[in-house]
Amino acid sequence: SLFNTGIAFASYFEKNQLFIKNEDSLSIYSLNENLKVKKILNSSYPTNNTWNYASDGKGAIYMATWDVIKPTGGLLKYENGKIWDLNQQYSIGTTAVWSLCIDTTANTLWVGTLDNGLYKLDLSEDIAFYNAGYFGADHLKALVLHRDSKENLWIGAENHIVKLTPDFKPTTLDTKKLWEKLEQHFKERHTSAQNSPVFKTGKYKQGITPFSFTEDSEGNTLVSTSWGLLWVDSLMQLSLAYYSDGGHVLFDNKDRLFYCNLYGNLGIANKHDVANSIKWYSIKNPDIPCDIYRILKCGNEIWYGSYSKGLYKSIDTSFMSINLATGFNEKYIADLALANNNEVLVATTVYVPAAVCNPKSSPEPVPDIAAPSGVPPYIN
Repeated sequence: SLFNTGIAFASYFEKNQLFIKNEDSLSIYSLNENLKVKKILNSSYPTNNTWNYASDGKGAIYMATWDVIKPTGGLLKYENGKIWDLNQQYSIGTTAVWSLCIDTTANTLWVGTLDNGLYKLDLSEDIAFYNAGYFGADHLKALVLHRDSKENLWIGAENHIVKLTPDFKPTTLDTKKLWEKLEQHFKERHTSAQNSPVFKTGKYKQGITPFSFTEDSEGNTLVSTSWGLLWVDSLMQLSLAYYSDGGHVLFDNKDRLFYCNLYGNLGIANKHDVANSIKWYSIKNPDIPCDIYRILKCGNEIWYGSYSKGLYKSIDTSFMSINLATGFNEKYIADLALANNNEVLVATTVYVPAAVCNPKSSPEPVPDIAAPSGVPPYIN
């Protein structure tokens, strides 16, 4: 282990600098090639939670913060050994800053807030504020941001899914419009929306919560929501790929869908027929964690952070426990991130809070040992 103090919230690794947020301060450490650690900053500022990080690639790190309990937080910037509070400087009208997405080509930082819409920060000039009204909404609680391969910015907000084109034209789907588009989807399939699990369980009455976005090799967008997995095409038409409670999704190099049900099971599916092809690996073998909290793609490997069983990775459909293979002894994984040199940064919540794992130095899983009994090495 590298540290002996707890990590409370998200951590970040940039150019051999490790950002760690514990309960009362932000610490920044320098790591050399031998993982020798040197603290270069310890700064207290009035917020306990750092939710997201973004780098401009030139030495500046932006941080989305919010305390949750107290009305403190905002957009912070670390550069040249100092932390700057940007809220007052750019008149950001909220302390509840939640998500960040940076476009280094356009030198633009997008800032999603929980209660005051979306801000566009031109890193070379001034900040542009897009309130909820710009998106045709009364309220926009931005939860997750995603930029696709066509430079569209997707905003997953409470009861809203928004697509913002490169020329800043928004298409906003609120709960009513989302349900209408799903009804059209079911009608085209000659069935009724009232027969769908979303309707039968009454979830459509509770609104919709987006959790994550991903994109396949053909540029199709899949969003994981509290209604299930939804395909969204270029015309913002919807189709229900799979009914579920939401979670984390990504496509591997073979374009197979890896779906980690929120605090639930790991499923792998053919993207063309998720409902009928998905195979639940965690159900079939208790050695594969069923409470995956984070999922990360690193080359041809998929890494998993469990909230009770530690760190795992898979190649194709061969799974391996990093804990068992390397002696890594932390079981409560809070976050995963990919560093510049293709190392996986792991943040934990108790005892040993962080470690850096080099995928090349990890033992490769042997298929006849690592692949659990009863789990096929392919998707039908």
